[in-house]
Amino acid sequence: MHKFFNRTTVAVCVSTALVAGASGLYFSADKTNSYENFVNKRAFLEQKKASKVANPKRYDKPQEALDFYVKQRAPIGSKALPAEKYSHGLRHMANMNQYSIRADKMMPSRNQLKASGLLNKATPTEPGVVGDWDNIGPGNIGGRTRTLVIHPETPEIMYSAGVAGGVWKTIDAGQNWLPLDDMMLNLAITGLVMSPTEPDTLYAATGEGFFNADSLRGDGIFKSTDAGATWSQLSSTGGNVDFRYVNKIEASTVTENRLFAATRAGLFRSDDAGETWTKLMDAPNSDGCMDVKVRTDKDNDELLVSCGSFSGATVYRSTNGGDDLTPVIEDEFLGRTTLAFAPSNQDIAYALSAANSSDQTAYRNGFYKLFRTEDGGATWEVKNSNQNAEIVNTLLLSNPVFGLFPECGGPNRSFFNQGWYDNIVKVDPVNPDVVWAGGVDLWRSDDAGENWSTVSRWWTNSNDSSYAHADQHEIVFHPDYDGDTNKTLFVGNDGGIQRTDNADGNTLGLPGICGANVADAVSWTGLNNNFGITQFYHGALFPDGSVYIGGTQDNGTNLGQDATGPQAWFEINGGDGGWVAVDPRNPLNVFTENTRLSLTRQNLGDGSSTRITTGIEDGQLFPFITPFMMDSNNPDRLWIGNNRLWRTEDQGDTWTQASAPTIDNSIVSEWAVAPGNSDRVIAGTDSGTLLISTAATQTTATTQWLTVQPSQGYVSDIAIHPNNNNITYVTYSTFGVPHIWKTLDGGVTWNAIDNQGQPNGLPDVPVNTIVIDPTNTARIFVGTDLGIFVSVDAGQNWSIDGSGFANTAVAHLEINNGNLFAFTHGRSAYKVELSTLPSALPTSASTDEDTPLAFSADMFNAFYPTTPEIETVVLSALPTNGTLTLNGENVTELAPVAIAEIANLSFVPASNFNGEVSIGWHVEASDVATSTRNDLNITVNPVNDAPVFAISQQETEVQINHRGLINVSTVTPAEIPTDEATQTVTYSISPTTSDILGIEFDENTGSLQVRAIPDMDGTVTFTITADDGQAANSTHSETVSFKVTRPPKGSGSFGWLSLLILPLVAMRRKLRG
Repeated sequence: MHKFFNRTTVAVCVSTALVAGASGLYFSADKTNSYENFVNKRAFLEQKKASKVANPKRYDKPQEALDFYVKQRAPIGSKALPAEKYSHGLRHMANMNQYSIRADKMMPSRNQLKASGLLNKATPTEPGVVGDWDNIGPGNIGGRTRTLVIHPETPEIMYSAGVAGGVWKTIDAGQNWLPLDDMMLNLAITGLVMSPTEPDTLYAATGEGFFNADSLRGDGIFKSTDAGATWSQLSSTGGNVDFRYVNKIEASTVTENRLFAATRAGLFRSDDAGETWTKLMDAPNSDGCMDVKVRTDKDNDELLVSCGSFSGATVYRSTNGGDDLTPVIEDEFLGRTTLAFAPSNQDIAYALSAANSSDQTAYRNGFYKLFRTEDGGATWEVKNSNQNAEIVNTLLLSNPVFGLFPECGGPNRSFFNQGWYDNIVKVDPVNPDVVWAGGVDLWRSDDAGENWSTVSRWWTNSNDSSYAHADQHEIVFHPDYDGDTNKTLFVGNDGGIQRTDNADGNTLGLPGICGANVADAVSWTGLNNNFGITQFYHGALFPDGSVYIGGTQDNGTNLGQDATGPQAWFEINGGDGGWVAVDPRNPLNVFTENTRLSLTRQNLGDGSSTRITTGIEDGQLFPFITPFMMDSNNPDRLWIGNNRLWRTEDQGDTWTQASAPTIDNSIVSEWAVAPGNSDRVIAGTDSGTLLISTAATQTTATTQWLTVQPSQGYVSDIAIHPNNNNITYVTYSTFGVPHIWKTLDGGVTWNAIDNQGQPNGLPDVPVNTIVIDPTNTARIFVGTDLGIFVSVDAGQNWSIDGSGFANTAVAHLEINNGNLFAFTHGRSAYKVELSTLPSALPTSASTDEDTPLAFSADMFNAFYPTTPEIETVVLSALPTNGTLTLNGENVTELAPVAIAEIANLSFVPASNFNGEVSIGWHVEASDVATSTRNDLNITVNPVNDAPVFAISQQETEVQINHRGLINVSTVTPAEIPTDEATQTVTYSISPTTSDILGIEFDENTGSLQVRAIPDMDGTVTFTITADDGQAANSTHSETVSFKVTRPPKGSGSFGWLSLLILPLVAMRRKLRG
């Protein structure tokens, strides 16, 4: 519920029934025991209060409130996120090959499919399905929702959005929701507006600029002209720093194509449907402009604008469409302010303000004042303030149950203020004196804002008719609302969307705030029906994969199961969730947490929970969401860390410090324990360092773990190879660094393998999670801020998911019983079956170095012995260190090759290469739709190359006298290649003597010198042989000839001559070992 609150575990009464079979019902949430009054939940509320005091929501320093999210992603040396890289990344992804996880085959890129008219936008035709992925929920939990718009003529059609989950649509008034264009460039939607004249035209604003820690930066405004089916980015806003955080967007009802946008940079207007924008006003401070409202009853677009928050705020008015803006509310302690015109009389408007950070009273960042105008905003009257003698009237932007703790029978009063975060005001469409406000809870005033009472409560069970999730962000009246036959109102909050059909029902009053049931009170119904926008931080599975738990932002730790489906998740631990783990020996024994150091052991059978942090020091050093790890080899052992590593051998009853402080005082950000080897543990940190131990179960407080740093940045995940502990993959979520690293030697050396920016590589976006397929360890899956990527060759090449997964942030990936599970931060959780189509065993082939390998149809039919006669082979992954040729021409990836042409297909190894390469392919036949991708592993055998050299002048005629001397330059071998550096080449000459020339020859260097023998002439030929001493193909010879003649008489020549012969112009070495 509250981003920075460290919530104490709430024991949930759960009726548990273990049922045989993987798909059996594990749990049934008992929701009959509703807490009806404060007494029943006093202990719970006191625990909540103590937790809040210890870990308040960080509203006092908004920049620090962003630190956790930013720290994971910001480029080195920067505190700003380059959101434009998401757009660049998606454009890069559009040209990448796609990989079908379920079919295990390569597919054309999105752009190729788009050109062919076959692009799947991943818009499902039924709830719970996204391409090949199955949505496992939760569809009933929801997530932070800041916007809702309703079709004015067909109110069953509504649009909403998650702040990290994209745009959603319902055509049955919220009974079912469907995600729209998941391939749009940015899913961080904070506002929607519908064209007043064309309801199928919508605009979506991105970027949550309210300074909550997990807010996502946006990238402009998007537009749809087909009722949300597809969206395009308004180019004037994409990559534009002024539109990174669009807090509010409004459309004029009187000026066609006119839009207004309140952003962190100021107030903007477009007069051409968003094609271009004019800045009407700079934001007066770094908080930006928060709200804009436009009258619908005037010809000249009269508007109210609110700018500012923590640093102070001002409300402005314009009577000419924003050309001139006049301050109309200025106050020393005015903070974030929301605005609303009364639809039935738009001369009346209200402004609900929080107190800014200068206010040093108990109401700092809580409720400050409610203003009302009766002249369109020219003058304002204060109708209520935090100085009101009735305490209940001062809690509109605080947590009311804690503000009224003494009145409810509890101890001290406490103010947990959130007016900077949840703050909304709306006016009844038919009665301008009925005003609604949203803070933590929902409020209503029936006397023009002078007196208030709640109409919802967040802390009772969800089956309580007065329950609405905490933290209100949107209030929308039904288009046909008349206060009589239609009294329907919708709210959007941190738990999704709720509806009331009796908006004029009784308010709760003090008794209701304290928990008493109130007759005929406003009642609420949840509309989170397949509204899958939950923001997970982490997830875990029961051993058979049919039950799953996950920690979420603002919505606790929840449990779902195959037996009851995506609409039946329920909470097992309240507050912000975090990391989770399941004891495989007894799945009812689970481990959860809230924020920072709050690790809790829960028994889902009896509902008990125990905080297990005793003995761990410096809790304040733990990150906002703290990773911990259960040792899969010994579930009694868990690991957790701050700037030191901590180990328990008894599931948290006692803890031992297991390391000295990190050498750079960095904080642990991720863990991995080697499968089958508990002594091999790797911890990643927020500085990019890795702490490695091969004796981890024995380390102590003085042990300095081996520290390496593949890269600077934030280590987001670690995966150790299930069969070879020396192979490990590490991911980084920091922009601007290589995001995936691999070691083959236990961590001594590391290589970046993400091929960043290359056609076969990832874009520069955060990578958050990585998992190795245990049944095919060359297949690697990574989750990023833009979805899922796959490598089928252990990281040499990367493809994007081609199974229809959304462009959304993936927090955690896990493989269980042949399924890949994805827990997302904004789009709930999904699973996809791995390689369900028949496949044959892999095969292999070999060829010699520098020798092409020819293929044959028999090879393929042997590869798929159970398939019909093969018609076509599709090359889904090309080899490295070589090329595939068809009739002498290079083959491109995904090229189909008819079986009749297979004899003309060859693999040509790269020059001088020897080693292992693989080719990925799948086959197509008339009786099978497709086949799974298989790899042909080719061994290129090393072949020794002779020590080849050449002599430039093999026949030379010279004239000398009896004192003549001929020098032949040294025969110097070329540098021996590194893979043959141990070879030694020696030289020999034949004949070794001559009647006409004296010889001096060096067997080590090949240096040849000849001297004339007096009065002798004639011709002699020498053979020079190089020998590398190998067993085969070890020698090479060249000849050089000299024709000796006497000079003409009287020439005066003494006959001294130096002749340069270059006996070596090329040389190669090619033998390993």
